[in-house]
Amino acid sequence: MPGRYGLASADGKGTVGEIVSRDGDEVTRELIAFDARLAPGVKVRLRALAHPGDPLTAHGLTFDNVTFESDVGAFGAWYVGGTATTWAIVVHGRAVGRNEGLKTLPAFEALGLPTLLIQYRNDTGVARSESGFYDYGLSEWRDVEAAVRFALDNGADNVVLFGYSMGAAIVLNFLYQSDLDDRVLAAMLDSPVLDFEDVIDFGAERLNLWAPVTWLGKTAFGWRTGMALHELNYLARADELFVPILLIHGDADDVVHIRKSDRLAADRPDLVTYRRLDGVGHVRAWNVDPSGFDQAIADFLKPIL
Repeated sequence: MPGRYGLASADGKGTVGEIVSRDGDEVTRELIAFDARLAPGVKVRLRALAHPGDPLTAHGLTFDNVTFESDVGAFGAWYVGGTATTWAIVVHGRAVGRNEGLKTLPAFEALGLPTLLIQYRNDTGVARSESGFYDYGLSEWRDVEAAVRFALDNGADNVVLFGYSMGAAIVLNFLYQSDLDDRVLAAMLDSPVLDFEDVIDFGAERLNLWAPVTWLGKTAFGWRTGMALHELNYLARADELFVPILLIHGDADDVVHIRKSDRLAADRPDLVTYRRLDGVGHVRAWNVDPSGFDQAIADFLKPIL
């Protein structure tokens, strides 16, 4: 796989860069950083989460740890300052953590946007909802709303939102539900979960499951979580969207099928700028082409800002 990735072993984590040489099935990559000892034979894996640290260790950007209050409790965010009065708020994917948003920081920093990389309910070590389950946007939008309110209370005039995977679903439901939606200038969605039932169907397709087994899985999901799958179809309300959207998705995504992003782009060509990427996996657009990723954000936001 070309590009830049996180590297993880049983003892540590770090970052590797591009492939510098090949020999049959073996490749040699640049080792950018690692926080433990590496030796021949140590088993490691590549991760889309390319930056294991914080804004300072990842990009040399000073930051503050800030706190905002939602309806279920307090949440932390990394705040990186900027000169603009439009802030960027980055919403990570399911069970990943706010350091997923470190990929976006160079692009936002270059535009002068103050940036919040936020936590939300049921993340590790923070406030939990009554169910303790991730709600795929049904409740987490309130935490984004609280982050937007924090930004507005601390000098922002407007915000732009960036969501990864499930974080993109949270961003969309915020736009559908929040009274603060009029303060959003634009939304950026990377490998978005637009319809969670389709994510289940795609997983079943990849495993060649019988239709009755898939049906039982969906029934069990509803019984366990109390959520109805039709509530998690954010594409069904696409006619309500009103802000410009940068949609980024790779056709090699093996978690969220690209077909729903294709549908959103087709349904709302008036709003959607679509970067449909060949051979790119789930939330790996930055990993494969960091400079292209940054340029896509700059090209999209500059006319809006």
